Amino acid sequence: MAARLLLLLVLLQCGCLAESALNEADLQCGPRDLTVECCLKKNPGQWEKCTGTPNPGESGVSEEVKRKLMQGAAAGTAVAVALQPRFNSAEQRGVELAADLHATVEKAIWRCVRGAEQEARDAFFGGRSPTAEQCRQLTMPGQTWAMFLGRHKHKVVKPCLHAALGKLLPGRYLLEPRFQFNERTGQWEYLDKKTEDQLVSNLGVIALEGSIAPDIVLMDGEGVIIHVYDMKFPCPDSNPAGWSIYRSGRWTGDRQDELYLAALHVRPRIVSPRDGVERPKR
Repeated sequence: MAARLLLLLVLLQCGCLAESALNEADLQCGPRDLTVECCLKKNPGQWEKCTGTPNPGESGVSEEVKRKLMQGAAAGTAVAVALQPRFNSAEQRGVELAADLHATVEKAIWRCVRGAEQEARDAFFGGRSPTAEQCRQLTMPGQTWAMFLGRHKHKVVKPCLHAALGKLLPGRYLLEPRFQFNERTGQWEYLDKKTEDQLVSNLGVIALEGSIAPDIVLMDGEGVIIHVYDMKFPCPDSNPAGWSIYRSGRWTGDRQDELYLAALHVRPRIVSPRDGVERPKR
């Protein structure tokens, strides 16, 4: 769905799709849609209305960027069926990746993250990095450029990650898998996409309150989680990439990486465009 939506947005910005070319299903906004993307689906082509800024297509999104986006969207549709993730435990320890394969995987992830960063610069800022002042500016009420760009980059990076990890670790990775704490058992559980969608459909997004969704999870051949990564896109890019502290909800005051560690039994690491993959803590 994300890849399809991205392709639709590119085509709309290129002027390649008329409003009449979209069917009713394309115009429905789901629980995963960003506010801006939902607005664009309901108001095709009206970028300024939805973001408060001029259409990026008018500011010169290069043909190369458009080509890469469409190629990436196509690549993201072919994904191997992943294993059911299992948690590391004393009884079931995950088997580490071979050192050379692990290094290759992390380089590929970093390459995708850098590509998403550059795509956003090309699409919205003429190839330059936004300034601190620009990052603070609102694209629409309640949403700064920093917020919009972070979400945008997390969307456009997925086709690249699927293409790279699908070759290196077919069926052994997940993007944004969701885990929820089970009050009855006192254990964290994996929510597959079907279960997640059913919960949201029946109860609304409040059903996912307190859940976590790390950006990238890698598993061994038995499905045991062995590596967890979270992508951070600081704005401006001169800012250091760091972990967030939950400001509301069940985990108020907890730091994101510590919660991930407690839930998944693997210490997560940051991946950022400037610094690459965070080195393991000793």
